[in-house]
Amino acid sequence: MHSLKELQSKHLPELKEIASQLNLKRVTNLPKAELINRILDHEAANPDEETLQMEKKEQHRRRRRVKREPEAQSTSSSENTEEEKPRYEPIEAKPSYEVPQKRRRGRPRKTETVAAE
Repeated sequence: MHSLKELQSKHLPELKEIASQLNLKRVTNLPKAELINRILDHEAANPDEETLQMEKKEQHRRRRRVKREPEAQSTSSSENTEEEKPRYEPIEAKPSYEVPQKRRRGRPRKTETVAAE
């Protein structure tokens, strides 16, 4: 695996040689920056076996979630639940009220004016 700084320090013919070793196609007319990007993209898509092994080791090192076992309830906590009162008193139902109808904008229709009279 090549680093970005390492590839930037190399000359164009050296980069073309690296690209040919990686079996990259159509690299003869590419500018240096594009060639470096192609090499890095190819190496990222096709990692070495060493890199894969290192990633597997890192996965094993990661911490895993520990499942907790349900705790046994003590006698003192069960007594407290019986004596507890609700935190809030129930709220009485509010009286319902009528929702006013929306007034239509614009001129009233003929049928509405006849019914109103």
